[in-house]
Amino acid sequence: MIRSTTLALGSCLYRPQSRRAVAAFAAASSNAGRSRVTSAFGSSLTFRRGAVRDMSQNGVASSCSLVTPMRSVVTQVDAKSFESEVLQSQQAVCVIFVLPNNTACQQYVEACNRLAEELNMEAGAAWLKLVVIDGDRNRNLASALSVQRAKLPTTFFLMQATIIDKLVGSVTEGRIETVLRKFSEHYHQSIGVDLHSNKKSIPIAAAMTSDLTSGAPTAFLQAKILASLVGKEMIRLPEQAAELEGIKKMIQQTKQKAFAELADLHREIGMDVKRLSDEEMESKYFSNEVFKSAATLSALETLFLARVYGSVGSLDRELVQNALVALKREFPRSLSDPVVKKIVSLIEVNVIRGRHRERLPKLHSLMASHSGGDEGDRAALGALESELQYIEACTTWINFVDTRHDISDATGANSEFPSAMVDSMLATLKTNLIMAKKSTEAAERAADARVLLMGVVQMFPSHPQSVATRSRIA
Repeated sequence: MIRSTTLALGSCLYRPQSRRAVAAFAAASSNAGRSRVTSAFGSSLTFRRGAVRDMSQNGVASSCSLVTPMRSVVTQVDAKSFESEVLQSQQAVCVIFVLPNNTACQQYVEACNRLAEELNMEAGAAWLKLVVIDGDRNRNLASALSVQRAKLPTTFFLMQATIIDKLVGSVTEGRIETVLRKFSEHYHQSIGVDLHSNKKSIPIAAAMTSDLTSGAPTAFLQAKILASLVGKEMIRLPEQAAELEGIKKMIQQTKQKAFAELADLHREIGMDVKRLSDEEMESKYFSNEVFKSAATLSALETLFLARVYGSVGSLDRELVQNALVALKREFPRSLSDPVVKKIVSLIEVNVIRGRHRERLPKLHSLMASHSGGDEGDRAALGALESELQYIEACTTWINFVDTRHDISDATGANSEFPSAMVDSMLATLKTNLIMAKKSTEAAERAADARVLLMGVVQMFPSHPQSVATRSRIA
């Protein structure tokens, strides 16, 4: 299973230690300038303002277009160039933290470079680049990514600012090759390339470029993302999992655009030079559509993660929970916004879906192991069957809340209130609350019932039965 962690400036997608990473990257990006790298041929390359100049030994400088060479280039990167060379790279990136003048690290980098060159040649394009970072000179960056000096070299494999895999220590060349080939398959599948047939099949959404998103209004892009994640026309998982990459790209690019607009708003209202009063913050900032858009896109980004975890399973639950915590911390004022409230409700519902998806294989395995027929097996089997019945009932509730949400219907007037279903949820809540102090399982079920009931309430905010349900929950 490939587990990924997203690192993005202004993003809420990060593990606990990545809060410092984002701060380090933001500080680094404020001083972008000329960066120098050394190629495998020993020549020096200078990247500046979109031009590439090859400074060969005879001193002749030849300008060329930005075409990635077939041969891989080992790029020396520091905190200042990390964003441009790694986070904004259109290639897949292998990032290696090393100790300076360490023989084992040097041999490891050489092995990685040989393998990268081989894989690029096999693919017919330089899809992978190597980035080397001095762990001693970039301690803040290393610390932000939880890199320990005693365990260098440490290697990260990234695509579009997302950590796909990680290696710790100087592993064998065979192990490196195994991971790189797995990484290559994941990368080429993501961009729609069949490595065996050399045929490309890229969905329109997956082919979306930053040029296209930069030219479209943020509100338009936000509406497209919302429709893909919420409502009757949303993506169906796991059946349409192939479309996830395109949606992810659109979210990342639109959110980057929204946060750039938010930074412009900061400057426009003077937040960068003076402290605004509470009244000014409310009228000029929190009520501004730019702020609301940034909050909504952050919520949609978290919902995307929750849907992937809930129905596909290629993400950790911890990543979703961290993103949700970050959303509530960064945009507390927006949690009362009707759209954001509904999105948060759907995030919590999909976390429950994911937990049940993880539990079902274990549950079936336990039921099979207790099929012997003696008294002990019958008692255990009865408890397991009861749990299975609960999960099946809960799945029905989850599907109702998850698929019937209509953001455009602010009152819920277009749908019939599910009275019988709500009564079942309330009965489950009441029964498990009584046992919650003695049973963690009962406490979890009570919490799940509360989340699902609040999901129904969000769907019918002004319905009389919804108001009554809220009172009964309280």
